[in-house]
This record gives sequence, structure tokens and C-alpha cells, in this order.
Amino acid sequence: RLSTQARQPHARQMDASNLKDYHDLFQLPLLLAIALIMYHSALSTRLKNPLRRKLTVTLPEEGAAPTAVKMKSLPPRPRIPASLLLMLFLLTPHSGWSSPELLTPAEAEKWVKEGRAAEAAKMLWDAAQKDPENYYLIYNFGIASYAVGSFNDAVSAFSAAAMTKEEKLHAMALTQLGNAQFRMGQALRKANNPEGSIVSWERAVEYYEGSVHERGDSVSKHNLGVAVRELETVLLETADKALNYATTIPQVEKRINVLTTALEKYEKAAELNQANKATIENIRRTRQLLSESLAAQARLHREEAVKVSADPKKENVRADLNLKASQNYEKAVNLTPENKPLADEYAEFKKTVANEFSDTAEALLKQSADLDIEKPSESNLIKKEGVLNQAVTRAGQALVFDENNERAKGLLDKAQSELEKTLEARGDMMKESGDKAAANSEAAEKAAKAAEAAGKDKEAAGREKESTNQAQNAAGQFGRAAEDYRKALELAPENKGVQSKLAEVESKLATALAKSAEGEIR
Repeated sequence: RLSTQARQPHARQMDASNLKDYHDLFQLPLLLAIALIMYHSALSTRLKNPLRRKLTVTLPEEGAAPTAVKMKSLPPRPRIPASLLLMLFLLTPHSGWSSPELLTPAEAEKWVKEGRAAEAAKMLWDAAQKDPENYYLIYNFGIASYAVGSFNDAVSAFSAAAMTKEEKLHAMALTQLGNAQFRMGQALRKANNPEGSIVSWERAVEYYEGSVHERGDSVSKHNLGVAVRELETVLLETADKALNYATTIPQVEKRINVLTTALEKYEKAAELNQANKATIENIRRTRQLLSESLAAQARLHREEAVKVSADPKKENVRADLNLKASQNYEKAVNLTPENKPLADEYAEFKKTVANEFSDTAEALLKQSADLDIEKPSESNLIKKEGVLNQAVTRAGQALVFDENNERAKGLLDKAQSELEKTLEARGDMMKESGDKAAANSEAAEKAAKAAEAAGKDKEAAGREKESTNQAQNAAGQFGRAAEDYRKALELAPENKGVQSKLAEVESKLATALAKSAEGEIR
């Protein structure tokens, strides 16, 4: 677009001029070009590619001088034959090889060394905005931001530069990402934010590992070692502090949270340095304390569950408390599998709770049996379904705690069988109601036709409306019957009788819906 705009004045001038006033003199430079090409072909020249600038950013040891930074130049371009270069020069319009406001890598590096990193960063940022796909500009902006201490900007820049497809620059960007994250971690630690420094140094380690994997240079390996040591140190300091604090906390739940944090930090530190015996010992000690606290919390939940009254309305409260106790017991046992007394306590707890759930399921089955009458009503069957569903749930919960509990298995089978029968019976009831409504619809339709034949239009219209209403009623009853039959089949998929009833009622449902729709159209 800029090129087109630049040529527009010349284009207007040419439109207004007489082209015949111009004389072609291109033959002279063309002859010169041909002569130079021929001369060049007789020469043997070899231009060596200039060396690439190398990255020399290395994290110092504690107390060392600040690091030096190097800007990154564009990679050497493939050598173009002089003859082709000459032709390109003759055929390509120019306005100069470089822009005076563009900061070169050498100039940027000089500015950084002179303490003008902020100016270099701004200049490079402006240049990168004009050329957002120039990863070298973006990379150098990251270097300048790093030098001035703007580590967030440096991380953003190096993250963008890492998108390049050039392997070496990608690996260098990963190294610099590690450097920037490391410096951020240092700043956070000085600001008394150890958790923030841990996050930053964990990311630094990941970036260094990526760079080592792709590049394998000594700089990345050195920086990786420094970052790992610093990360291990802050992890252990944080874990030690949490462990010491946990021993002073009387509240069990809060103590569990603090010990969990300490254990996570110790285990991360052990992954970084498996040879640290003190860390391994602290892991063992923390596991022991956490296991004891979890077991104590489980006992508290168990005591609360026992205190809950036997009122069925509060059964869910008791079930939730027992579930929490079970979860705490399981975590405690997994932390200290060698603790046999604790494992035995957990096993006994599970059997006790399973028996309690079985007792509840048995009581619910008895309650459902009391609802049996010779000709049950719909409301009675709905109530019975609810009671049986609770019985199924409690028997299932008993098996969650003790999967080998034969009593619970028997109660579950019985509850499901009774529930299946109840659903089938209610489906039969709905089907019977649907049949009656469908018959009424047929009768009303016949009456409407007779009234119409007798010229009684008003009576015919009333009968048609009645027929439509009865068809809608039939569709509703058949739909509810189909739903009950499907629930019954979920419990007993091989029940041929229910399968046949479901197919029949679905066919009748389709007919009733069609008749209802036909009546609505009329």
C-alpha cells in the first residue's frame, strides 16, 4: 500500500505528459550489465558466510557480577550470485537499504551496556510493532526488557519469539524464558512471596529442560542446575515452616491442610534431589503426622454420624458423615500402609457402616410391604416406588463399604425385584386408563359423524372436540405407561412380558398422538 501511494504522484505526472517526448536509453546500462555479467562469470569468488552472534546470557552464582547480554542478529542469508544481485538491483525500485530510525542489534547491545536499556527496549518495541513477525526484533526486545528488569515484558517477548520455526532461535528463546522466570522468582522471594517464587522457578526449570533437550548447550545446562538448586531450597524452607507450624495447630482439619501442603513441597523437593536423605526423612515424618490427623478426623465424623437420630429424613446426613469418615480413613491408610492397627480399624469401620445401611434397607423393604393392597391406587404405587428406591440406594451404599456383604446383596436384589414389579403394575394401570380414554375418543368420533350426517353441526363440533380431548388424555396415559415400563426394563432387561407391553403401548401412543394432532388441525 505504501509503495502504491509513493508511486501515485509519478503516475499522475506521466498521465499528463506526452510519452513521445522521452527517448529510450536503456540499452546503455543493459550493455554495461551484460559486460559485468560476462566478466563475473570468468572470476572464481567465494564469500564466506559471516559468523552468527552467539548468546552469552548465563545466570551467575550468588554474589557474582551482573550478567552480560547479547543481541541476536538475523541469520546469514543464502549467498546470491553477483549477476543475479545486479539484475535485481536494476529491476527493483529502492529508497535505501535501511531505515535510520531502526535500531540495529549492535546499537541495541551498546545502549544496554551504556545503561540505556529502557530506551533500547522502547525503540525495539516500536520496531517490533511495525514488523510483528520478525522474531529477532521481538527476541532483542526481550533482551532489553530483561536488562532493565521488566521480567514480565521479557517473558511475553521470549514466549512470542519461541513461536519461530527456526530451531536455534526457538531453543535460545526457551533459555531466555527460563532466565526471565528465574529472575521473577528471585524478586518474589525478596518480596517475601515464597509460593510465587516456587511457581516461577518451576516454570524456569521446565523452560531450561526444554532448551537442553533441543539445544544441549552448556549455558542452558548450567542455568538448569542453578534453578533446580534454588527451587529445592525454597521448597524445603516452605515445607519446614509448614511442618513446624502444623505441630502447634489444635484444630484437626486445619492441621490436615497445613500438613498436606508440607508433604507436597517435600515430595517436589525429593523429585529434584533424590539423594537428600533429610528430605526423605521429613517426608516419612510428615506422612505419619498427616495419617494420624486424618484418622482422628475420621473418628470425629464417625462420632457425629452415630449421634444423628434414626429418623429416615436424616439418613442422608448420616450417610454423608460416614462417607467423609471413610475417605479420611482411606487416605490415612494409603499414607502409612505399614500401620496394621489403622488398617484393621478402617476395615472394622466399613463392616459396621455396611451393616447399618443394610438395617436401613431392610426397614424400608418392610415399609414398602405394608403399602401392598389388593387394588393399589396410583398414589399408593408412587409412594411405594419412592420407598423402594431408597431401599435400593441404602443396600448399594452398604456394598460400597463392604462389597462382600452377602446380606446387603440379598437386600439389593429383593429391593430391585419389588421395584420392578411396582413399576410394571403402575405401567399396567396407566395402560388401562389409556385404553379407556382411547375407546371414549373412538365413541365420540362416531357420534360426531352421526350428528354431522343428521345435519346437527353444533353437536358434531362438540363431539369432535370431545374426541380430541380423549385422544390427548389417552396419549398422556400411554406415555406414562411407557416410561414405567422402560424403568422396569432397566432393572430387568430380559423381562419379555414387559418388553411386549412396552411395544404395544408405544404403538398405541403413536396412534393417540396422531388422532390428537388431527383433531387440533380440524
